[in-house]
Amino acid sequence: MKLITKKTNRYGRLHILEFNPQKENLLFLSVGYKHRERLSKIKHQWALDRGYELAASFNGAYFSMNKATSDTLGLDYRDHGFIHGYTSKDDTTMEAVWDGQTLTIGDYIDTDVVGSPTIHWAQSLSYSLVLDGKKDIRKRDGNYWGKHPRTLLGQRKDGTIVVVVTDGRPAGLTGSQSADLMLELGCYNAINCDGGGSSEMTFKGKIVNRLSGGYERKIAQAFQVYSKPSPKTPSKKCVCLDIGHGSDTWEKTGGKGIRLKDGSSWEEHDFNSKVGISLKKKLEKAGFEVYLSQQPNSTEIPLYKRVDDINGRNIDLVISLHANAGEVGAKGYEVWKWHGDTTKGGVFAAKWIKNAKEFVPDLINRGVKNCRPGERTNFYIVRKTTMPCILIEHFFFTDNAERKKCDTTKYVDKFTEISLKTACEYFGVPYTSQLSPTPVVETERDKAIKWAKTKGISDGKNLSNNITKEELIISLYKITNH
Repeated sequence: MKLITKKTNRYGRLHILEFNPQKENLLFLSVGYKHRERLSKIKHQWALDRGYELAASFNGAYFSMNKATSDTLGLDYRDHGFIHGYTSKDDTTMEAVWDGQTLTIGDYIDTDVVGSPTIHWAQSLSYSLVLDGKKDIRKRDGNYWGKHPRTLLGQRKDGTIVVVVTDGRPAGLTGSQSADLMLELGCYNAINCDGGGSSEMTFKGKIVNRLSGGYERKIAQAFQVYSKPSPKTPSKKCVCLDIGHGSDTWEKTGGKGIRLKDGSSWEEHDFNSKVGISLKKKLEKAGFEVYLSQQPNSTEIPLYKRVDDINGRNIDLVISLHANAGEVGAKGYEVWKWHGDTTKGGVFAAKWIKNAKEFVPDLINRGVKNCRPGERTNFYIVRKTTMPCILIEHFFFTDNAERKKCDTTKYVDKFTEISLKTACEYFGVPYTSQLSPTPVVETERDKAIKWAKTKGISDGKNLSNNITKEELIISLYKITNH
């Protein structure tokens, strides 16, 4: 299963979900409650009780907006035998029927599906887009002609299910564009689902498209994909390190850096790169797989491209590495997470802060911060990645004293050790310290004692005791003879 987010000239920004239920051992279910609910809240309890995990959701059927109950329009048949709505041949919708292998699109009624031992679900949706590999619009409605947010469902001949969701208004597609798009994506059959303010997709617990009006509409029915963890030996956990900004950011924007008194500049990306290089080595030594969203000390890859790349990979955690800037007097470290993520990214963030108190007790702890929609700190990478993601601000580079202290080999080593220990604790991997040993500085006293022992003048013991005149004479004799 993979999610692809891309921006196209003709269709605008698209969120494309692809999965093959047969090859990937996935459940593809139709789900709904007695009363309408937000997509992010809808779950299939039977699947959860049997160890399946919700991987993706998207809206499906049209429904009555005048009722709080889940009154879908037309045929609504689920779970191999429970019928919640009926339809007829002279209705205004085409139906999608799923038998566990094939998505069939046609003009069905309840007597076509009820009692069938093979049909998993059947749902009245909207007009058809593609039938038997050709653009074929049947039962188009008034929304066909206009440009609206869309949710589109189709299947390729190899069994791959293709789902497309656009961003909310003013984005969108016409019905004709929708059909053309599904053909371009290789669909043999495809149908239009409810759209407008209902168009929404979640992937691994996060909403992936920008919603109309900025909020989730309560819907009557959703399609959901569930996966079951493999009983095989788990593979290495993959951590993505996002080295913030680029080597050209300061030059292009004048931001993410600071002009020093001597006329030179200090650039945040240089520090972020040091942390990324060191942390990558430590994580790999501890047994993690590490992916860099962009290389250290390189020009910046646009953030949306990095996020699209990350979301298309099998990554378990994203750590975005940064240093902070702020008003006069601002100091310390802080960790940012998505405001609704309390069980995954929230847990990692809390553990990072706990470990920071151990390794850098001399720095100010500013705690865990929440990224929220509509606020300045609604960081794109935290908001748009589909796996747990945290953003670390290690210190304030706008504070001269803190910058000089923290942008050193000693503190880079400490910062990376915090993230290493936190990753190990988060994933249940044994932690072994990789902190560089503190160099031993030999004092003049140490040198003198070492010399005296080498020359046989002293054994180096009881050095703080008083000596007799006899002992002093003997020591002086030894020194003069050496």
